[in-house]
Amino acid sequence: MDIRVMEQLLELTDVEKRQKNELRTSDKIPPDAIDPFSSSSEKAPVLNDYFFRNKSIYISKHNRFAPYPLHSHLFFEINYVVQGSVGETVAGKKVVLNQGAILLIDTGTKHALDALGKNDILVNILFHDQNISLDFLKKIKSSKSVLYNFLGHQTTSETPPFMLVKNAHSHNLQNTIEQIINEYYLNLDYSDSIIEYELSILLLKLIRSYQMKSTNVSAPQQVVIDMLTEIKENYAHTSLKEVASKFSYSKNYLSNLFKQKTQQTFSEALTKERLLRAQDLLHNSNMSIDEIYTKVGFSNKTFFYRKFEDYFEMTPSKMRTAW
Repeated sequence: MDIRVMEQLLELTDVEKRQKNELRTSDKIPPDAIDPFSSSSEKAPVLNDYFFRNKSIYISKHNRFAPYPLHSHLFFEINYVVQGSVGETVAGKKVVLNQGAILLIDTGTKHALDALGKNDILVNILFHDQNISLDFLKKIKSSKSVLYNFLGHQTTSETPPFMLVKNAHSHNLQNTIEQIINEYYLNLDYSDSIIEYELSILLLKLIRSYQMKSTNVSAPQQVVIDMLTEIKENYAHTSLKEVASKFSYSKNYLSNLFKQKTQQTFSEALTKERLLRAQDLLHNSNMSIDEIYTKVGFSNKTFFYRKFEDYFEMTPSKMRTAW
């Protein structure tokens, strides 16, 4: 987590100051945030799109020192424990989320949170599936995909209304979700686009982690997920040739499958990942631009500059000085 963001998360909000003194919930839900029809039928507050504020994704720190009452909402929610632990009741089941845990909650699922202590930091990520870059997920037609069913409101009696990954680090999810949080709070140029891209990757990684308990994912789905993960983890050195060799498939097969499922070529996805990594190094390191473009995997300086300016609409030098 970026140290500047961590400082923001640790700082007491006005609501937290009141809750710390009064030991009761001061973070009242605004009337405009409650859907009256759904709330009446559910007999508990159902939150609408009030918090999104013209954004497709809304992120916030959960206020500490007081419990949060039972409620549900008309959107998906991800709870991520940055540090400490959190007690939560979801769909009538008590769960304890320790540091690094990720909880994905389906729309309409009632849940409530226990009071968080001083050293407990929980971040909420709210989103709609139709508002973010989930082209790959939307194109998975097989009902055998657990997460696709979950995100597509096709839950069955076998599909629970929430998904819990107890340790994001062990499933290689931590860097992705913390990158989303960093971008949101730092609010840099193109942060909204990067958040959408990273959220898509996060959801794909959640598929991957959930598969440890399920074999109901088709072979082509798994191949593309593995390819995307390979890009994310080994962006500086990987290539379609190396991926084909690693997974024992032909290059042509993987190229066609990747394009079919993601609507972009493997090379385009790899270049995009490298550019995002270069942007991060421009903002968060003292490395020279020459060092950066080689570190993230580009071998041609002219190609790097052209692709960078095409994607971010500014040169690397301008981006660094703008920071």
